[in-house]
Amino acid sequence: MNNLSANTDLYDKEISSRLVDAAKSSLPIEITEHYHDLLCWIDSVLDSNLRFARPVSEFTMQRIHGYYPQGFLSASRAIICKQCPAVPLTQFGLRDDALPSPSDAAGFTLRDMYFVTHESVDDESTHFHELIHVVQWHILGDECFFHLYASGLLSAGYRLSPLEEIAYDLQSRFDSDDAEFDVIMEVRRRLANLRVQ
Repeated sequence: MNNLSANTDLYDKEISSRLVDAAKSSLPIEITEHYHDLLCWIDSVLDSNLRFARPVSEFTMQRIHGYYPQGFLSASRAIICKQCPAVPLTQFGLRDDALPSPSDAAGFTLRDMYFVTHESVDDESTHFHELIHVVQWHILGDECFFHLYASGLLSAGYRLSPLEEIAYDLQSRFDSDDAEFDVIMEVRRRLANLRVQ
């Protein structure tokens, strides 16, 4: 499986370069040195689950198609699972409790593919949230996404980390408002204005 970076039409080199440099400078070396190990883990998880993946466009959802382009939904894939994969956080220099337990997670995104539990497969809000992470990953690429996510976990915790804050905020907007908006444009705008602490 190829790394997700400049080979996508959503990738934004300017945003990615600025944020990856800032995120890397805020992280201890013990975390940044595990970047390639994480890529290997991601490749392994995606390769072993690829046969179960379905294009998101094949799921019957009433509203989500108005927020994302059809081509994006066709290229993004979802895997229905009993439990989301458990990230071996300590192998990548992070605390074991940095992310919610896989048994508590309704969804989990890796590049352009996300896992959604049997209990949440019919919940459009969960799909919407995970697709925001797919957009983020496309815009930022592997290296920036990893370092920015790790930096956010360390500085603010899971729920208030910048990438999760964007996803939860837009998910809340989706849940409470019927007015459609261009999610890709909004995520790009928020990433362009993001400042790493």
